[in-house]
Parts: sequence; structure tokens; C-alpha cells
Amino acid sequence: MKKYLIMLAAALVMFTACNNKENEGTGTGEGPSVEVTCPESGLMGDDFTFSVNIEDKVALSTLKVELLFDETVVGEATIRTAANGVYDGGFPIPFYKNIPDGVATARFTAQNTSFAKTVKEIDVAVSRPDFEYLTLIGADGESHRMEKVSRNNYAFEGSLGASYDAQIETAPFGSDGRKIVFGYGSTGVEVGASGMIPFASASADYTVSFNTLTFEAAPFTTITVNGTVSVMSDKTHFAAVIDIQKGAAVKIEGIEDIASWTADPDFIETAADGSMRFLAADGKYKISISLQEKYFLVERMSSETDYARLDSEGSGAVWMIGGANCYGKPTMFKEGWKTQRGLCLAEVEPKVHQLTLIAGEQLSASSIDVKLFHQKDWGGEFGGTNPPVSSSNLITVGASDGNIHLASGVTLDAGGIYRFTLDLTGGVNSPKLAFEKVGQKEIGGLDIEFAGTKMTQMSSTSYQALVSLTKGQSISVSGISSLSGWTIDPDLFSVSGSAISFVPVTGKYLIELDTARQYISGSRRADDGSYPQTMEEGGLFLVGYGVGAVSLDSEIDWTATKGHPMAEVAPKVFQFTGKAGAQGSSVPGERIRYDYLSFKYLMKYDSWDLQNSKGLEFGGNAGDKLKQTGEGNIELASSLEEGAVYRLTVDFSKGGEKEVVTFDKL
Repeated sequence: MKKYLIMLAAALVMFTACNNKENEGTGTGEGPSVEVTCPESGLMGDDFTFSVNIEDKVALSTLKVELLFDETVVGEATIRTAANGVYDGGFPIPFYKNIPDGVATARFTAQNTSFAKTVKEIDVAVSRPDFEYLTLIGADGESHRMEKVSRNNYAFEGSLGASYDAQIETAPFGSDGRKIVFGYGSTGVEVGASGMIPFASASADYTVSFNTLTFEAAPFTTITVNGTVSVMSDKTHFAAVIDIQKGAAVKIEGIEDIASWTADPDFIETAADGSMRFLAADGKYKISISLQEKYFLVERMSSETDYARLDSEGSGAVWMIGGANCYGKPTMFKEGWKTQRGLCLAEVEPKVHQLTLIAGEQLSASSIDVKLFHQKDWGGEFGGTNPPVSSSNLITVGASDGNIHLASGVTLDAGGIYRFTLDLTGGVNSPKLAFEKVGQKEIGGLDIEFAGTKMTQMSSTSYQALVSLTKGQSISVSGISSLSGWTIDPDLFSVSGSAISFVPVTGKYLIELDTARQYISGSRRADDGSYPQTMEEGGLFLVGYGVGAVSLDSEIDWTATKGHPMAEVAPKVFQFTGKAGAQGSSVPGERIRYDYLSFKYLMKYDSWDLQNSKGLEFGGNAGDKLKQTGEGNIELASSLEEGAVYRLTVDFSKGGEKEVVTFDKL
């Protein structure tokens, strides 16, 4: 029989029968006397049990029992044998796929303290259980009986919906009525895997089938790209790596409603009849398929597994990496400066690379912080001594770091289609960058006014307005039928029934409203809309981990430019309030992790020059929850109560060497 690692994936082979044999007295002197009692047959997945009577004039040492499929040990037990007598034991017979019924070998090795051994081998007929039925157990908790169609084959026919996550459980079997559970693991369906098997079909009515010999299950979604079968990473994400030439047709099969999908427009052009044509340079490309987002993302590859990079002549691949909530495909990424979130520019002409994004959906209309790299990783970049030269009055490029931002006072049109074009025809060391509006997408919207000021639409769901507000002012919001169920930033607004009043000190504020997340927030601004530059001007900015801007899936990081402004509720008194939640929570208002905090506050915008004082003492009714490290980071001393609301207050108004910090559970 083939060795164990081959058995798992190889063609069906039979156990090789082993003749019963006994080899006594190997080693130094005569081995122990051994009498074995064990079953002559067993079931895969059940226990192999044994009873061995051992006697010897020499002190005994160990009894080792092994079960072999051919020459491969697939189960074993070792027992210390302190004295003559009977020793009982057992271990599971493995339930492997693609191994038919056959004969295994049970090997018993008894050894004494003189290292003399007695070895006995006994043939054991091992067979796969013939289950009466299987049970399909959905992630929703519902169970469906899978009837036996033929030996090892089982099926359930019914209406489960186009996508159904489930595990499969056998009927009771063996000596103790045990059951085997099949789940989804790294190699597909596996015994004991915890993942749900992602059954899927184009129709809601279908037959779920499973073979207990081959572990083959159906149905799964099968999607091909130009004839290449895509690989499923999970039930909603597939990818295929193909070789394709510029101008060639792109044919994706296995998706019924493909007409409603969107293809990455830099790489694929879609005609009115639904046909698709490839636009980029000849080469190897990865087509990623998102069933949930109905989007085809394209990336250039150098091999089946390795992403392409820019070559010394200016061809290959250029990648954009940037901050959270400012760029992404098919929508803006919530994570910032993550290399896995790099977007590939399309080489549409030799050494000319482009990336097209929709403002408000794929590119922030109000704040951009991105950079171009030679690879989907850190390393070669267009920055330092080689920043791209921009010809656009819409963006600026850092002269030293190469970071791309919107120009001062520029706001992009919501739904506007904008294109970055990097021209390397003059060489990699002479990059030229263009940025222009090339189209407009109709995104619809509402006519919303906040405190009498018309809000500007920034995306299909987000709006903002720069408003002068007075402490205690009553706030009116028009254009939304009801704010019932909305989360309204408690540091900026006090809500009583339908009445809303403004909490912080008088000044200019950029108010932000999101109709999808039903959230209203805002921050102190200067007259031109920029952030206050100092604490005296009303600015105090949180940076770090464990705190979120709107929710914990928009976690603030350690980038000074992304510091979250705290609300100045009284002169030189700032606060930040949030519900304690789990990491990555998308619930609006859950802005503080209950299990981890590590942050600082900066007294100067976009600068590490002035930070919170060291050696702070924390007051309030939850003051014992915070501590400070030697570097000045503020961290949790003990976990918070999940779901409870906490408020951090920083008070500079009392004078003295250090600010007064309280942390209260409200």
C-alpha cells in the first residue's frame, strides 16, 4: 500500500494482507511471553481494542501496539508494563478518504528491561461503515436526512436557497453508537473540520450529495474564466489566473446574472450585449470574483502565485496603497496602509499605467492619502528622490514622500469618475502623473439641510456641511423622514426625544451624515474647513489602537494625519464617548474595544511635537481601568464591560503641570 501522505490523495488501493507471525526473543535474551486477544475485524472511525497478557522472568518495560495500513502506522498506543499481567487498551481506526475495505496489520511489541522483544502481528479486516443515513445540519440549525442512494453515496433533495452552509453527520455506528462529522477545511471536505461546507447552486431547489468514500460533495459553484476553473477561497470569493492578450475576449461562465455585474474598467471593457474585452497589456492576470459584491477585480501576475512588479523599463505592474476609507475597489477599504489592499494599475499602453475610481464609492471625495509602489508590498516606490510630477490642479504630490493628496480646498464631485495616469515613457526615474475627471455616475440622493445649511452629497449615502454652531443651540435636520433609530455622536449632540441640542463650544464644525449607517458625527474646523492646528484653537486628536471614529471597523491608527478630533465641550476640556465593543465591530457608536486599548492624544494637528503628559493619574468611576506606559501610551489596566458606555475626559483648564484625565462608565 502507498504511504500515508500518498494514501490521502491517491487512487483506490487495497490493504495488503499480512500473515500472522510471531517473532520472539529479539534483542538481548528471550522476550516476554505474549498472548493477544483482539477483534479480527473493525470499522473505520471506530476504536481498535485489545487485551494482552504478558509474562516474563525479567522485569517488563513497555507494550507497544500499532495498526498499519501496509507499512504505514495509522494508530498506536504505548503502555508501561510494570508487572506481569493483562493490559487493555485501544485507539481509533482512522477514517480516511479513498481507502476501500481491506486487511490491516495489528502489531504487538512487548519489551523487557533487557531490551528483549516479542513481536506478534495479527491480520485485522477493516471496512468502511455502511451508514443507514447521513444528516445534513445547516448553519441555521435545521437538519435534513440524507438517504442512502448506493454504497457510500447519500443525497437530500429539497429547497435550501442558492447558498447553504452546512456540516454532515453520520448515523450512529460502531460499538458505542458514535458519529462522524464532516466539515470544510483547507483541502475541502474533511473529517472533523469545523468550517461549514459551502453548498451553492444557481437554483434554490437542488440535491445535496456526499460520498463517504471519496468525500466528494455537491453542488458547489463552478466558475470558469476563459475556460480556466476558478479556485474558491470561501463561498463568495473565487479567483482564476489566466494568460490573455490585449483585445482578447473575456468569457466568464457559471454566473447566471452576469449582466448585473461590474468588471474592473481599467482592465475589462463591457459592451451593451454583455460581452467583455481585455484592455491591458498582454500577460498573466488574476481575475478575482466576488459573488457578494458582484465585481471582477484584475491584478497582474508574474506566475500563478506571485504578483507582478514594475521592471526597470517602466512596464509590468504599478500598485496603489493608501489610507483607510480613502480608496479601494469595488468600494473603499476600511483598512489603511495594508499591502494586501494594493490596487493594480492597468498598463493600457507601453509604460503607461492607469487607475480609474468613482468619487464617494471608491475614492474619498474629501480626503486622499495614497502612494504608488513598484510592487504589491513595501520596497520600490514613487517617493523620496523620485516623486511623480503632477500636472493636475486637483491633487498635490509630496515633494519628499510622494504621497498623493487632494489640493487645498478641493472636493471631488460625488459620483465623479476620476482617473490616475502614470506615464513612465520617459523612464522610471521621470514619472509623470495626471489626475482628471473622465465621467459622471448618477448616484441619486436626498436634499438634506442641517441647522439651516444645505449638506453636500459626498457619496450615494454620505453628506457633509461646514456649519457655524453655538453651544446649546437647537438643531434641525430636514430631508430625512425620521431620525428614529439613528446613532448621533454623544460628544457633539444631546438628544431628548426628537429634540437635538449642540454640546461643544461655539465654533465652526464639519458635520457628517451617513444615511446607510444612520449616523451623525462631526468635528471642529477652522473657517476654511481645515482642522484646528493646536489645542488652544480647539484641537485634541486621538491616535492609536482600540478606539474607532464611527465604529471599531474604522479603528484609528498611529498615523498623526488620521488623528481623531475629540470634542471640546468646555474651554480646554475635551471628551470622547463610546460603547465598549469587540474588535472590528461595525455597530455605529461602538468606538472603544472592551479588551484592548493603546492610544495617545496629540495637542498639535499632524504632529508628534506635543503629546499627552507622562505619569498621568486617572480619575472617574472607572479610573482603575486605565494605566500609562513609560512611553506615555494609555492602555487598559483591566477589561471593560462589553456593551457599557464609557467617556474619556481630558481637562486642561485647571492649570498645573499636567492635565486632569477621567474615565467614567456612564
